[in-house]
Amino acid sequence: MDGKRTSVGLDAHARSVVACGLDGVTGELSERRLTPDHAELLSWLRGLPGPVEVAYEAGPTGFGLARFLAEQNVVCRVAAPSRLQRPSGDRVKTDKRDARHLARLVHLDEIVSVTVPSVGQEAARDLVRAREDVRRDLLAARHRLSKLLLRQGIVYYGGKPWTANHDRWLQARRRLAVFDQPRLGLAFDIAYDTVLATLTRRDRLDAAIADRLAAALADKFTVLLYDRRGRGTRGPVDETHSVASDVEDLHAVLAHTGARAVLAHSYGGLVALQGASRLPIDRLAVYDAGVSIDGGFPSAYVEPFAAAADDFPLAMAILSKGLGTVGSFSLLPIPVQRAVAHLFAATAAGRVWRGMVPSAVVEAREVLAHDGPASAYASITADVLLATGGRSPAHFTRAAEALEAVLSRARRIVVPKANHNAINVASPSFVRHFAEFLGAA
Repeated sequence: MDGKRTSVGLDAHARSVVACGLDGVTGELSERRLTPDHAELLSWLRGLPGPVEVAYEAGPTGFGLARFLAEQNVVCRVAAPSRLQRPSGDRVKTDKRDARHLARLVHLDEIVSVTVPSVGQEAARDLVRAREDVRRDLLAARHRLSKLLLRQGIVYYGGKPWTANHDRWLQARRRLAVFDQPRLGLAFDIAYDTVLATLTRRDRLDAAIADRLAAALADKFTVLLYDRRGRGTRGPVDETHSVASDVEDLHAVLAHTGARAVLAHSYGGLVALQGASRLPIDRLAVYDAGVSIDGGFPSAYVEPFAAAADDFPLAMAILSKGLGTVGSFSLLPIPVQRAVAHLFAATAAGRVWRGMVPSAVVEAREVLAHDGPASAYASITADVLLATGGRSPAHFTRAAEALEAVLSRARRIVVPKANHNAINVASPSFVRHFAEFLGAA
């Protein structure tokens, strides 16, 4: 029984916790109905013969109790409800019986545990749940608005609904004489405003979910995010956008925050490496850095990509084909990729990418403009992690190898099974490499 003296089962609810402690030596049961207050529960547990091991079922009360007890050096296991053994014919469930049953299972070491997520991981789950709630809210809001119009005999026939064209059509319908009736006009305004507000909520959540890597690192580090020029809140790209301007921006962020560690991806890796020799950076991690060493970076796609900037599906197909960053999908013919990109354009990620195409054109040209020998980076004195994906295009690995040869404090790794976009998925096995490097003394 792993040295434990008392096995405790908790039947946890929102407003109460029924606890049962089983003394493994005397067989005595100690039972108590407690409030969900962690301090009260801990006080009761410390009054039991130790060592104590605790278990409760995974459920709507979450994992906060398990993390609290772990911080207090109390062994706590969160049981998988579907794996709890129950005697045949035992159909009577009460809080007290459930607590006793858990205590016996703990005593017999027959608890099948679930993994207790970190605070950051649980927050990410809640974020995804909120996104799903908003998706349903948006569906309902659009349904209410369309049915309001249908009751007035107004139907949209102009193609796919809920597009920019449909939105302009909706605004034109509001000016119809039928909506001069105050009550009906107000009903339309409320329904339409609800759709817009829900879209705003959805877009905020989509932006937050996209920052999975930041969320995964937030448990160990203070993570600072900023929009580069032409991205997010920075507005459209202009003629001043260049590697030099991005290095200036990075310098401003470091100076303002006091940060000394940088994690960069793709073109961001070029910016960080270009600035690392003169910026106050102690540790620099780059993943699939967009660096061209001695002509090693693909160049043939750049001008066709720029020419297609106004045709988003075609531009994305050319980018994918030219860089090879989407795995085997990048090998498909341009017309096939363009058709898929047309579907992608309707997604939240597609809308974000559409806004980034102008800056991506500038960045592609900047990569080529800064082509040169690896020795151009030899003056970097920071600790550098040169990471590439095991399934990323080979040109990223060749550039990392060349840089490793000239940087005095560089280490190169290949993340197994990771493609160029693995940093956006930010799986625990992926994040571990960067957390260990950035957290090293």
